[in-house]
Amino acid sequence: MLKHEQTVPFWPKEKIASYPYTLALLYKLEKNYLDINWPSNGESQELVAQQIQSVKKVWLYSFKPNDTVIITLLVGKYKITLNVAKSNNKPRLWLSRIYYENNLDRQRMLQHGMILELEGIKFFSGREFGFHLESNDLRYSSGKYVTDLLELINSPWNIEGEKIKDDDITEKSLSEKEIEVLQALRDFIDSEYELESLAAKQSMPFFASSITARKKKTTYRLHYEITFDEDDYLRLTELQPSLLEILDNMRVSTEVYMEISDLNPIENRPIIYVSIEKQEKSSKIPKQSFLNLAALPTLQNVRKDVVDSLETQTTKNPWLLELAAEVYAHSPLKPQRLNIPISKFPRTDSQQKAIEIGISSKDYALVLGPPGTGKTTVILQWVKYFVAQGKRILVTSQNNKAVDNVLERLSEESDFECIRIGNENKISSCLENITLDNKAVKLQKQLFSSSDKTLKALKQQLDYLKSLLMNRNEIIESLKAIEETQSDIINNINSLNESKKMLTIVKRNILIKNNMLDNFLEKINKIKQKKWPFFKLLGHWLNNRKINFIKRRIIKLNVDLDGLEKNRIQHEEAVKDTENKFTKNHNFIKTKKETIDRYFIKISSLVDEIILPDSFNHIKTREDIQAIDKLFDKVFNIYTNLKEWFEKVKSERQQALYKILIEKVNVVGATCIGINTKSLFRELDFDVVIVDESGQIQLHNLIVPLSRSNKAILVGDHKQLPPIFSEEVIDEIKSKGSGDFVNLYRSSWFEELWKKTPEDRKIMLDTQFRCPSMISDYVSKAFYNEKYFAGAGMSKKKALLSFCPQPMVWIDTARLQKKHEKTILLDGRLVVQDNCNETKLIIEILKLSMKEKPELINNREIGIIVPYANHVKAIKKAIRKEQKQGKLLEIVLPLNELVASVDSFQGQEKDLIIFTFTRSNRQGKVGFLSDWRRLNVAQTRAKKQLIMIGDSHTLTQGADRLRALDVEFKKAMVLLKSFCYQKGSLLRASKFLNELKVSR
Repeated sequence: MLKHEQTVPFWPKEKIASYPYTLALLYKLEKNYLDINWPSNGESQELVAQQIQSVKKVWLYSFKPNDTVIITLLVGKYKITLNVAKSNNKPRLWLSRIYYENNLDRQRMLQHGMILELEGIKFFSGREFGFHLESNDLRYSSGKYVTDLLELINSPWNIEGEKIKDDDITEKSLSEKEIEVLQALRDFIDSEYELESLAAKQSMPFFASSITARKKKTTYRLHYEITFDEDDYLRLTELQPSLLEILDNMRVSTEVYMEISDLNPIENRPIIYVSIEKQEKSSKIPKQSFLNLAALPTLQNVRKDVVDSLETQTTKNPWLLELAAEVYAHSPLKPQRLNIPISKFPRTDSQQKAIEIGISSKDYALVLGPPGTGKTTVILQWVKYFVAQGKRILVTSQNNKAVDNVLERLSEESDFECIRIGNENKISSCLENITLDNKAVKLQKQLFSSSDKTLKALKQQLDYLKSLLMNRNEIIESLKAIEETQSDIINNINSLNESKKMLTIVKRNILIKNNMLDNFLEKINKIKQKKWPFFKLLGHWLNNRKINFIKRRIIKLNVDLDGLEKNRIQHEEAVKDTENKFTKNHNFIKTKKETIDRYFIKISSLVDEIILPDSFNHIKTREDIQAIDKLFDKVFNIYTNLKEWFEKVKSERQQALYKILIEKVNVVGATCIGINTKSLFRELDFDVVIVDESGQIQLHNLIVPLSRSNKAILVGDHKQLPPIFSEEVIDEIKSKGSGDFVNLYRSSWFEELWKKTPEDRKIMLDTQFRCPSMISDYVSKAFYNEKYFAGAGMSKKKALLSFCPQPMVWIDTARLQKKHEKTILLDGRLVVQDNCNETKLIIEILKLSMKEKPELINNREIGIIVPYANHVKAIKKAIRKEQKQGKLLEIVLPLNELVASVDSFQGQEKDLIIFTFTRSNRQGKVGFLSDWRRLNVAQTRAKKQLIMIGDSHTLTQGADRLRALDVEFKKAMVLLKSFCYQKGSLLRASKFLNELKVSR
């Protein structure tokens, strides 16, 4: 037991507020409040509660995200989060989570918190709180104990008493609703896995009499064909498992798991196709072995990892958990107008609005897409818009077929690059060219086609660079000589300049003396002309003396001038010689530089990754030449790495290229779970997630792709096929305490969101261009509140076959004598096996249709939709029996494609659809047909003709029972019978069984 003075050992004495109450915390019985990372050897919840109740002082702070008040307490070694919620419009404190505290928690509390001195802490269930406190203490019944606490905290104060902002608190505590949703998600995931594991353990093993390898080229998996005896094969087809494990001789798991790719690949033979991961144990697959059902925890782990990241707020999606918990605050959405070029098929108003809502939403948008309304067209426009903005898009759905349907259309576009990732066995053959593996093979071939040439050229240049380095010393010596010659030139030029200056002075002096001599001679001549003997004699003597002096000076100056001239000539010759040497060395260096420059250009063209340093643009100095060493090392490393990489690509096949391919594509297609199954895919970021067929996906599956982006567009129709679930799982979820959330498991999240999402974030595509208007008119009245319209030209579609008066007919078996279904008792319940009359009718309709319109079967435009799996088998058996008698031999497509369940046909369309209801009994029981959404799917698969076969009495009986589970379906059938009767398309089955031709 903790003592109160030991609870928090870092009290600042000056910051203690008095709270004169016992802190009453409400909690839910049987709910686990301990942190998800609570150690297995940690204290129990009960022990933690006992320790906390003895505390008299606590640290606490609060903040208010999205209109919810969160309070955090530090008590002893624990951190406790509380939510302030209202009950009968009065505030209450609810326990949210209990953690072990850490240093970061202490630091936050010192920065943002305060200390509360209180009378104690007690935990109460709702009933206990009402009995002990509400009924006896006005402070608790009025909520004053909460308001006084918030007033003390002042929502919130830091240690200095100053208000702090919400964004100063880096960790946002989760609200009570968010925590409950997280727990419910964990319960969904665990319940599914636990029941799957239990079923696997309880099942009897299957004996594989033959296990042989199949030749199928895929990257990650090896393929096998397995043969069973008839009984084991029948059990397998009944159970429809997806995974088997190999048992050893002691019937213990070898942990080698086989994924079933096809349960019926070869007609009339007990053979299945499986694949296994390429792992060490796969080389030891026995030729015979016992196999058992398996529950691989991969799906569980993938989904739980996302739940954990939502709890720790580390996903890329900031609104996902709040939206699931219904605490998300929507901001108004104003759609951006987008002008799209008019195409061959103009968009409807609802399509245009859907496109604009999708591109304008900052968080999420919902688009309800009933059959044939062009949702793929809308998705294409979204993708084009987002790609033009440089964004990467994830296109996803629950099953592979739905992903493939969208990718087949998107892959036809040249504006962007698509890639399909996932299990190669389950991807459509139409998309083989855009699978990750095949794209890698294509890139691999491109690389190999030029790899040898590239490596050879690079090696040649590397060799040349090596020879260039061998001449490096010669280049350096030349540079040194240039430097010395340059110094001599400078000295000679300086001396030459001095000589030129002296020469100029001497020349100027000679000119002056010559001028003086000329003047003196002129004066003498003038004296001579005056004929004065004495002066003449004296002047002659003086003149001769002066003349001789001047002549001597001139001779001396001329001698100096000659010396200077010779000196000038010598300097000029020296300068010229030095310049010649300089030019020679400079040309040598220039030639080497040009060669190196050409080499650099060539190398750069060969390998884009070579980035030349700026110093190589102008090689002038010894340091530049010596830097070639570094370049050689760089080029050598590139050559070595490139060679190793090519060898790695060859040896490891195309897997080495996956990351390159994934990073460059604009659009990635994958299933909801598949996008997170491999680490390579988990690291990929997306800007937008587009989820198709969202009406079939529960929240615990949808969180996986939605966690990958902060923007999502959900496309679906909750009025078609719902998610598949088991009542056993529902019961298990309830037993874990998450019964309040079973609707999130029974229904798709799309359906739940559609009820609560603001109108500006959702839209219904309302115009169909697939079915004859007669079909869509009925579907609109029965399922879409008369808001589902036929597009232009749909009303002009007439009946396809002569024995059909309308494009939609009902062949009624109500008056047949042997009309009832065939059932057997299995595990205490009745299981529908067949309806013999309806099977016979299907055979007759097939014969009539193929005789009148043989192109239907040749073009694979006939589909037979059957609600019950056993009835599917019975019809296939009947067709094979006819073929053995030489009839119906025109059927070329596999029977698996011709005859299938409603679920298998969603997303498909055929010119002729034949739908049999199967159910016919005195009690009016319709089983899971009561989910009218299957009828919607079956009817809207028809492009030209819909033929329905069923017992109108059974299907409409009890439509007036208001609280019956099947009342909605029965009402729809009453409407259908009336609709067909009015149109003259309610036909008696007896006419076809008696092989009577019915004309229009």
